[in-house]
Amino acid sequence: FISFFVFVFVMLLHIRKIINRIKRLQSDVAVVSYSDMNHQITIDGNNDVAKLAANVETMRIAILDNLRKEKEARDANTELITSLSHDIRTPLTVILGYLEMMKDKAASDEMREYISVTEQTAMRLKLLSDDMFKYILAFGNTAAEVNLGEYNADTLLGQMLAEHLLLLGESGYDVEVNREELKLTGSKVG
Repeated sequence: FISFFVFVFVMLLHIRKIINRIKRLQSDVAVVSYSDMNHQITIDGNNDVAKLAANVETMRIAILDNLRKEKEARDANTELITSLSHDIRTPLTVILGYLEMMKDKAASDEMREYISVTEQTAMRLKLLSDDMFKYILAFGNTAAEVNLGEYNADTLLGQMLAEHLLLLGESGYDVEVNREELKLTGSKVG
């Protein structure tokens, strides 16, 4: 009779220990699923509950790794599209300016038609580039991901001027740029 009570007592202690491990695993999984993916799952022992905890921990680490890789891919994609959009738009603006000047000086109707077709193609490329950039602004970045950084104002000003000098000249302005004084002067010609 005493051995039966000792056996039941030992079994109850063992079952209680297993239930406590299951409750700890349940608590760890709740923390991971609702608030903190970086919370490490507690693994103790060498029974089925410990193996289950180890598998859950392996799954948690794999999910974190996949999330990190996805963020890296999204960041690389955003950077690529932003760079491509900018690198395409800048020369296209210059090309469109040259085409506009060539249209007025074209000697024949055939040449004007070639220039017009080229201009339409360049405009389509510019619109596609603008759409790519708008897509990245709309879907690629969230407010939390925007990182502000320093940019060389001289380079920015040079790019802006290069893009618009031809258009200003075409509109009848004589534009002079004095880089030493960083001052833009201009006057309407004619």
